[in-house]
Amino acid sequence: MSAARAPSPLETAMRPARVTFQPSKMNATEARFARDVLEPRRLAGEVAWWGYEALTLRLGHRCSYCPDFIAVLADGSLSAVEVKARWSHGGPGYRGDARAKLVAAASAFPWIAFAATWPAKAGGWEREDIQAHDGPRIGNVEAAAPGATTVRAAPGVYRELLPGRRHPAPRRAPR
Repeated sequence: MSAARAPSPLETAMRPARVTFQPSKMNATEARFARDVLEPRRLAGEVAWWGYEALTLRLGHRCSYCPDFIAVLADGSLSAVEVKARWSHGGPGYRGDARAKLVAAASAFPWIAFAATWPAKAGGWEREDIQAHDGPRIGNVEAAAPGATTVRAAPGVYRELLPGRRHPAPRRAPR
Protein backbone atom coordinates (compact mmCIF):
# COMPACT_ATOMS: atom_id res chain seq x y z
CA MET A 1 0.00 0.00 0.00
CA SER A 2 1.45 3.36 -0.92
CA ALA A 3 1.35 6.30 1.44
CA ALA A 4 -0.55 9.38 0.32
CA ARG A 5 1.86 12.07 -0.72
CA ALA A 6 1.27 15.72 0.01
CA PRO A 7 0.93 17.97 -3.04
CA SER A 8 3.91 20.15 -3.88
CA PRO A 9 3.60 23.95 -3.58
CA LEU A 10 3.54 24.19 -7.39
CA GLU A 11 0.68 21.69 -7.63
CA THR A 12 -1.21 23.56 -4.93
CA ALA A 13 -0.69 26.91 -6.68
CA MET A 14 -1.90 25.55 -10.04
CA ARG A 15 -4.99 23.90 -8.62
CA PRO A 16 -8.13 25.96 -9.35
CA ALA A 17 -9.63 27.58 -6.31
CA ARG A 18 -12.85 26.11 -5.00
CA VAL A 19 -15.40 28.88 -4.83
CA THR A 20 -18.70 28.26 -3.15
CA PHE A 21 -21.44 30.84 -2.92
CA GLN A 22 -23.15 30.93 0.42
CA PRO A 23 -26.11 33.27 0.52
CA SER A 24 -26.22 35.24 3.73
CA LYS A 25 -29.18 35.13 6.05
CA MET A 26 -31.06 38.09 7.43
CA ASN A 27 -30.27 39.15 10.95
CA ALA A 28 -33.12 39.88 13.38
CA THR A 29 -33.32 43.61 12.52
CA GLU A 30 -33.42 42.94 8.77
CA ALA A 31 -36.07 40.23 9.20
CA ARG A 32 -38.16 42.64 11.28
CA PHE A 33 -37.87 45.33 8.58
CA ALA A 34 -38.95 42.86 5.89
CA ARG A 35 -41.88 41.70 8.03
CA ASP A 36 -43.01 45.15 9.26
CA VAL A 37 -42.36 47.34 6.21
CA LEU A 38 -41.67 45.54 2.93
CA GLU A 39 -44.25 42.73 3.05
CA PRO A 40 -47.19 45.00 4.04
CA ARG A 41 -46.19 47.45 1.28
CA ARG A 42 -45.99 44.58 -1.22
CA LEU A 43 -49.42 43.30 -0.19
CA ALA A 44 -50.82 46.85 -0.49
CA GLY A 45 -49.45 47.13 -4.04
CA GLU A 46 -46.89 49.87 -3.30
CA VAL A 47 -43.94 47.50 -3.86
CA ALA A 48 -43.98 45.23 -6.91
CA TRP A 49 -40.99 43.12 -5.80
CA TRP A 50 -38.28 43.14 -3.17
CA GLY A 51 -35.19 41.03 -2.58
CA TYR A 52 -32.64 40.59 0.18
CA GLU A 53 -29.06 41.25 -0.98
CA ALA A 54 -30.25 40.63 -4.53
CA LEU A 55 -28.03 43.24 -6.20
CA THR A 56 -24.33 44.05 -5.96
CA LEU A 57 -23.18 47.43 -7.25
CA ARG A 58 -19.62 47.98 -8.42
CA LEU A 59 -18.36 51.33 -7.17
CA GLY A 60 -14.76 51.12 -8.36
CA HIS A 61 -11.74 48.87 -8.58
CA ARG A 62 -12.18 46.12 -5.97
CA CYS A 63 -14.94 48.13 -4.28
CA SER A 64 -18.54 46.99 -4.36
CA TYR A 65 -21.67 47.60 -2.34
CA CYS A 66 -24.56 45.22 -1.75
CA PRO A 67 -27.61 46.92 -0.22
CA ASP A 68 -29.57 44.89 2.31
CA PHE A 69 -32.81 45.28 0.35
CA ILE A 70 -33.61 46.28 -3.20
CA ALA A 71 -37.22 47.04 -4.03
CA VAL A 72 -39.01 47.71 -7.30
CA LEU A 73 -41.82 50.12 -6.52
CA ALA A 74 -45.21 50.04 -8.25
CA ASP A 75 -44.20 52.92 -10.57
CA GLY A 76 -41.10 50.95 -11.69
CA SER A 77 -38.50 52.94 -9.76
CA LEU A 78 -35.78 51.25 -7.73
CA SER A 79 -35.14 51.73 -4.04
CA ALA A 80 -32.15 50.40 -2.08
CA VAL A 81 -32.43 50.22 1.70
CA GLU A 82 -29.61 49.61 4.16
CA VAL A 83 -30.95 48.38 7.52
CA LYS A 84 -28.86 49.25 10.56
CA ALA A 85 -29.24 48.54 14.26
CA ARG A 86 -30.04 51.36 16.67
CA TRP A 87 -27.21 52.21 19.03
CA SER A 88 -27.80 53.07 22.67
CA HIS A 89 -27.64 56.82 21.91
CA GLY A 90 -30.62 56.36 19.58
CA GLY A 91 -28.85 56.97 16.28
CA PRO A 92 -28.20 54.54 13.46
CA GLY A 93 -25.57 51.88 14.03
CA TYR A 94 -23.12 52.83 11.31
CA ARG A 95 -20.05 55.00 11.12
CA GLY A 96 -18.78 57.49 8.56
CA ASP A 97 -17.07 54.91 6.36
CA ALA A 98 -20.32 52.99 5.82
CA ARG A 99 -22.19 56.21 5.10
CA ALA A 100 -19.47 57.25 2.65
CA LYS A 101 -20.05 54.03 0.71
CA LEU A 102 -23.79 54.77 0.61
CA VAL A 103 -23.11 58.29 -0.72
CA ALA A 104 -20.69 56.86 -3.30
CA ALA A 105 -23.35 54.38 -4.44
CA ALA A 106 -25.98 57.14 -4.62
CA SER A 107 -23.58 59.22 -6.73
CA ALA A 108 -22.69 56.35 -9.07
CA PHE A 109 -26.29 55.14 -9.51
CA PRO A 110 -28.53 58.23 -9.42
CA TRP A 111 -31.56 56.31 -10.74
CA ILE A 112 -31.73 54.27 -7.51
CA ALA A 113 -33.14 55.90 -4.37
CA PHE A 114 -30.84 55.02 -1.46
CA ALA A 115 -31.87 55.12 2.20
CA ALA A 116 -30.63 53.91 5.56
CA THR A 117 -33.15 52.87 8.17
CA TRP A 118 -33.00 51.74 11.78
CA PRO A 119 -35.53 50.91 14.52
CA ALA A 120 -36.94 53.93 16.35
CA LYS A 121 -36.99 53.99 20.14
CA ALA A 122 -40.76 54.44 20.25
CA GLY A 123 -41.42 51.70 17.70
CA GLY A 124 -41.54 51.96 13.95
CA TRP A 125 -38.56 52.92 11.82
CA GLU A 126 -36.42 56.02 11.34
CA ARG A 127 -35.09 56.73 7.86
CA GLU A 128 -32.31 58.78 6.31
CA ASP A 129 -32.49 59.38 2.58
CA ILE A 130 -28.98 59.33 1.14
CA GLN A 131 -28.29 62.12 -1.32
CA ALA A 132 -25.73 61.86 -4.09
CA HIS A 133 -22.65 64.03 -3.79
CA ASP A 134 -23.12 66.83 -6.32
CA GLY A 135 -19.63 68.36 -6.39
CA PRO A 136 -16.46 67.22 -8.12
CA ARG A 137 -14.27 64.80 -6.22
CA ILE A 138 -11.13 62.74 -6.65
CA GLY A 139 -10.94 59.76 -4.34
CA ASN A 140 -11.75 60.98 -0.86
CA VAL A 141 -11.05 64.64 -1.76
CA GLU A 142 -14.05 66.77 -2.58
CA ALA A 143 -14.31 70.43 -3.55
CA ALA A 144 -15.50 72.52 -0.59
CA ALA A 145 -15.22 76.18 -1.52
CA PRO A 146 -13.54 78.04 -4.36
CA GLY A 147 -9.80 77.70 -3.80
CA ALA A 148 -10.10 75.28 -0.86
CA THR A 149 -10.33 71.54 -0.53
CA THR A 150 -11.85 69.45 2.23
CA VAL A 151 -10.13 66.20 3.10
CA ARG A 152 -11.26 63.54 5.48
CA ALA A 153 -8.58 63.60 8.15
CA ALA A 154 -9.98 61.08 10.64
CA PRO A 155 -13.30 59.28 11.01
CA GLY A 156 -15.97 61.96 11.06
CA VAL A 157 -13.45 64.83 10.99
CA TYR A 158 -12.95 67.09 7.99
CA ARG A 159 -10.47 69.90 7.64
CA GLU A 160 -10.13 72.61 5.07
CA LEU A 161 -6.91 72.82 3.12
CA LEU A 162 -5.77 76.08 1.64
CA PRO A 163 -4.18 75.98 -1.80
CA GLY A 164 -0.42 76.38 -1.92
CA ARG A 165 0.20 75.32 1.71
CA ARG A 166 1.77 72.07 2.83
CA HIS A 167 -0.27 70.21 5.39
CA PRO A 168 1.03 67.33 7.47
CA ALA A 169 -0.53 63.96 6.95
CA PRO A 170 -3.46 63.39 9.29
CA ARG A 171 -2.71 61.24 12.30
CA ARG A 172 -4.75 58.16 12.87
CA ALA A 173 -7.22 58.46 15.72
CA PRO A 174 -6.56 56.09 18.64
CA ARG A 175 -8.98 53.20 18.92
